[in-house]
Amino acid sequence: MHKFGQYPNLSSCATILDGLFKCHLSSDAISLFREIEKNNLDLNIEIYNVVLDGMCRAGKLNDACELFSYLPAKGLKPRSM
Repeated sequence: MHKFGQYPNLSSCATILDGLFKCHLSSDAISLFREIEKNNLDLNIEIYNVVLDGMCRAGKLNDACELFSYLPAKGLKPRSM
């Protein structure tokens, strides 16, 4: 999409990440999240909640706890899903 000058908004990114996790492609989802995180300073809690939920469902609890611990420094508060 970047090749054509198209960039997904954060809601689209959340949907793509959620789909990857639901298809048991957690490594791909986490890689995409890291890429989004590198290129977007204004990630919202929706993105983090999708990733945290996906990590937990994929059994990556340590990774989820580590990511969760960064939320306050980013000024974000998790919410229940």
